[in-house]
Amino acid sequence: MLCSLRHVLDQLTPQARQKQQSITHFHEGDCTFTADSRRLRQVFEQLIGNAIKFSPRGKPIAIILEGNDDRVRFSVCDEGPGLTENDHERLFGYFQRLSARPTAGEPSTGLGLALCKQLVELHGGQIGVESSGAGTGAKFWVELPKTPTPLN
Repeated sequence: MLCSLRHVLDQLTPQARQKQQSITHFHEGDCTFTADSRRLRQVFEQLIGNAIKFSPRGKPIAIILEGNDDRVRFSVCDEGPGLTENDHERLFGYFQRLSARPTAGEPSTGLGLALCKQLVELHGGQIGVESSGAGTGAKFWVELPKTPTPLN
């Protein structure tokens, strides 16, 4: 998991630098487990890419990776526009565009989070978000079991 995350950070850090954003990352505990690294990398790319895309210029982004005996939790925390109550209801649907708009005119299809949800659930995991409302930032998280779940 750390290898996939490093690859994604290497890939997306130049995009964050263009918006004068800093990305910090922390990991705690045993974060090793078996998964489809290509698909997991897609989830990382989407969640970190969204944090860059929707966060204002100069705002920090934090990546947190935590592991315990049976699960690994990956979180992306930003100081972007946050989510409205209506956004929470539509968040992981296909072709859903939410109230926030990219801060530098980046494109958005409304497919990324729906695909993340599908990939995470295929791995036996869960995806969610915490946000207190518009203007409060967001924390997207993914929890995956350490015991491999075969992809169908």
